[in-house]
Amino acid sequence: MSHRNNRLRLFGATNETSSEIDDTENGDRDRAPPSKAQGVGWPPVRSFRKNCFQAKKTEADGCGMYVKVSMDGAPYLRKIDRKVYQTYPELLKVLEFMFKCTIGYNGSEYAPTYEDKDGDWMLVGDVPWEMFITSCKKMRIMRASEAKGLGRASNLRTGLPGLIAEVKKASPSRGVLRENFDPVEIAQAYEKGGAACLSVLTDQKYFQGSFENLEAIRNAGVKCPLLCKEFIIDAWQIYYARTKGADAILLIAAILPDLDIKYMTKICKMLGLAALVEVHNEQEMDRILGIDGVELIGINNRDLETFKVDISNTKKLLEGKRGQMICEKDIVIVGESGLFTPADIAYVQESGVKAVSSEYL
Repeated sequence: MSHRNNRLRLFGATNETSSEIDDTENGDRDRAPPSKAQGVGWPPVRSFRKNCFQAKKTEADGCGMYVKVSMDGAPYLRKIDRKVYQTYPELLKVLEFMFKCTIGYNGSEYAPTYEDKDGDWMLVGDVPWEMFITSCKKMRIMRASEAKGLGRASNLRTGLPGLIAEVKKASPSRGVLRENFDPVEIAQAYEKGGAACLSVLTDQKYFQGSFENLEAIRNAGVKCPLLCKEFIIDAWQIYYARTKGADAILLIAAILPDLDIKYMTKICKMLGLAALVEVHNEQEMDRILGIDGVELIGINNRDLETFKVDISNTKKLLEGKRGQMICEKDIVIVGESGLFTPADIAYVQESGVKAVSSEYL
């Protein structure tokens, strides 16, 4: 005890104080200690942070998650709270009521898109619902394509196949076609001349084209539907083509498996794009006719391996059961390549072609 008292004296404690401390210490052994105020460091820091973050998350959830919604052609914006809805169909129903339109995933008049947190524009419904809820920054309801029939309207009006005029600087078979290449000037001339659609080459390696050419033509006020002619192998190219002003895209059966064509055709319908699926032989035609949802088929008379051209290829692929199935499905056929003269056009028209595309026309 003397050692303890010596320590107390160092801090100014008297004998009386020491006695009181001893009595208190002995008496408190039989009583529960008094409750303490919350001390720093307890609970452990990790648990404390977790509780704080959870509280903030709950508070944020209660405030709602509002995003702006715009629609092509509508002069006003609306706001929606994403947390109110639980499924995509429920959200689409509300958007239809807000904007008095019909939207959806099956080639409807409008297609819903959204900008995610990375700044990319995506199709509503392309990711799980919870991912959409957390990543959506704003929404845009896009007008569907005007190119759904491509050459059909022109064919009904004139009795002749609609012309899909090519805006192309070069080709693998003929090299550079035009040195002083002005895509906007060419597109405007084609439109003035009565073209039903413009095929804009965007591949740089083989055709010296670009997506900038496509965008420039659209921004110049050209009203003709624009077909983006690109070697599409990935879905992002479809989204990109749409943002650059495309109304239709080209899907080549020779380089795409059936599953990709099904998926990409679905994306096109959701974005309001027309998908022109290109075939060259009987095997490719049979594959594409077995895929539901295909509305446009282009028959390329040029063999992509040898570059040889034979326009009788069109007639061969449209004979018999294939031709009957095409009629039953109401598929529009586009004749491609090797068409030089009015006689060539008449030949493929008799076979069932509704639109034609060739660099010689």
